[in-house]
Amino acid sequence: MLDHYTMLLVLRRAPRAALCRPAAAATNAGRTLPALVRRGLAAAAADEEVQIYEGPLNAAVKRIRLVSLTTLTTSLALPPMALIFKSSASVSLMGKMAVGGTAMAAGVGSTAALMFCTLPFVFEMSRKGDRIVATRMNLLARRTSHEFNASDIKREPTTLRPFVTFEADGKAFFVTKSGFLEESDAGTFGAG
Repeated sequence: MLDHYTMLLVLRRAPRAALCRPAAAATNAGRTLPALVRRGLAAAAADEEVQIYEGPLNAAVKRIRLVSLTTLTTSLALPPMALIFKSSASVSLMGKMAVGGTAMAAGVGSTAALMFCTLPFVFEMSRKGDRIVATRMNLLARRTSHEFNASDIKREPTTLRPFVTFEADGKAFFVTKSGFLEESDAGTFGAG
């Protein structure tokens, strides 16, 4: 039977493999932490893709982005409908347009501000040899992959964007120290 510490270690190293294939969890159960680290380093040396980071706030950031897209859609769709269906005869057309325009500007502005702040957030990062693949979200809350060399990482970003820990290939990225599977990787990406 697996002890709690070993199972947590297996789930942190490869959560999908441990939950989807119990045999993988049983295989890794007898290994100690240094053995798992050596396995990860050996896989990296063999040019296998190894996950090195998983964002601790993935679910929260995705939920906020989806709520923001929903409010953007409603703020763009409802004011024109209010003009079409003439909700109140006592309010002039200019007044309705001013209220509708304000609602539309608020919806677009808040979504744009949230997008500006959360665009650099990295959901997952993996290493394959010297190549790093970072996964972020685009405007429509779909995951996009960005690939760059480890030598392209600039730990002191030059952008005015908040929440940026490093830049690579002209793109800003944000990672947290707690999301790295190995703490030694955190310093490489400016999260140390």
